[in-house]
Amino acid sequence: MKNYIYPLLFIIINTLVLIGCEEKFEPPNTGFSDPVAVKGPSTIEVGNLVSFGDISRGVVSRTWTVPGSAEIINDNGGQSSSLEIIHVKFNKVGIQPIRLQSEFQNDDITIDTTFMVTVLDSIKADIGYALDTTDANAGIFKTTDDPIVLEAGKRVYFAETSAGGPDTRMWEFEGATPEIAGEGEGDTLVSVLYKTPGTYDVMLISSRQNPKGRIDTLTLDDFVTIVPSTGPITVTSAKEDEKGVFAVTFSHYFKPTDIEVSDFSLDVDGTAQELISATLSTEDERIIYITPKEDVKNSAVSITLAYSGSSLESSDDIQLAPFKEVKMTAFTLNLLQTAGLDPSFESNQLTGWKTELQANSGPTSVQGAEFMLALKEDSYQGNGALKVSLNKDADAVVNDFTLFTDGITNPITLAAKTVHKMNYWYKVIGDAEEFTVGIMAEDGTTNIAEATIEGFSGGGSDWQQKELTFETSEEALTTGRISMQFTGKEGVNCDIIIDNIAIFALE
Repeated sequence: MKNYIYPLLFIIINTLVLIGCEEKFEPPNTGFSDPVAVKGPSTIEVGNLVSFGDISRGVVSRTWTVPGSAEIINDNGGQSSSLEIIHVKFNKVGIQPIRLQSEFQNDDITIDTTFMVTVLDSIKADIGYALDTTDANAGIFKTTDDPIVLEAGKRVYFAETSAGGPDTRMWEFEGATPEIAGEGEGDTLVSVLYKTPGTYDVMLISSRQNPKGRIDTLTLDDFVTIVPSTGPITVTSAKEDEKGVFAVTFSHYFKPTDIEVSDFSLDVDGTAQELISATLSTEDERIIYITPKEDVKNSAVSITLAYSGSSLESSDDIQLAPFKEVKMTAFTLNLLQTAGLDPSFESNQLTGWKTELQANSGPTSVQGAEFMLALKEDSYQGNGALKVSLNKDADAVVNDFTLFTDGITNPITLAAKTVHKMNYWYKVIGDAEEFTVGIMAEDGTTNIAEATIEGFSGGGSDWQQKELTFETSEEALTTGRISMQFTGKEGVNCDIIIDNIAIFALE
């Protein structure tokens, strides 16, 4: 290992002035004292040198002391010295103290200070890996003692576990995506996708810019073996986007190819739809984009996709078998979201919503009843839900729980003479007689539509979905309220949790 001696006096990193002398004239050589100590860099690699100096004037005695793992190379390799300048070699990793004690002609002035030097290990490249995101995010990595054997289409999460505090690295992953990673100080953890069967090398080059350290390279020959998948190719999701294009995601990655649109057929409520194109995604080869001539969006009850071709093969040489009636999901624009509301309560705040409690006798608040936000474990999906609780000691058992917009900038408009649908998920804990949800006009009294769920008994703790379909009149309607009427039972605690509220037009 080449040793680096850092210049003293020309590059002063720390200057310590412990005590200044009084501002008065003193003739030369009559006890003038000016204590100043300096040193080189604070962080080095093991085996290198740092220079220290006491350039004070008026010193009568001086003692440098270094730990046993270091040596003063310009004073017989010892651990103490009285020289003005010392060059210290550090042979052990860790934080090492260098002490300076000086006395001066002026008895009132002394130096007793300690410089701390961080000594880093030499760079030694090393790699760990995880086969799932949970372990990778938790920092749980396997060593490279045993090679990796994995099915095509799976990911490996490689982590740099090198010694010596490297701050720069470069990865090379043969046969993977990406093939090269490592930009400056990033990429200590890299997610790598293997699509094609074969045996591949992995290489890591680790280095450190500050303090400068030697580069170390670790090459793992034939470390990753990718084998063909054992399962068939299946559809994992099929959804329409806001532009009317269906993204059909499969379980395997396909080989790049031109797709015959005639191999696919789309059925909407029993009627075949004309297709314009079927193309393979260039960013994710698991996805095929199917574009019909006309948008489906909110208009359909049943949408299915079929495939009758034989030309599509995965990157691990598995042929896509023909299939029928794969269910597709149409794009639905939730009108509540267009108004800036949070219909799933993911923000854990009632942002944009205003809540009101009313008993059948009309007060604006009811003893023993309250709105609250449910925690993640109580929600149907995501991080939040709306929870309404009735205490068994409430003054009234019939309450109107009303949600309505409060000062939003984009009011929701229901188009005239249009069929709309409202749906939501609900769960009731405890006994209740009925739960009614409806849409009211802006006057707060006219019900546009409502749906009642009756007879909760024995807990009713499972999540269920409720749908409500209605048609607006000849005039467009700006919605006023979503009305929720909850009839509990006297003397019984009861909670209702509501999540994923949606209102959309059936086009």
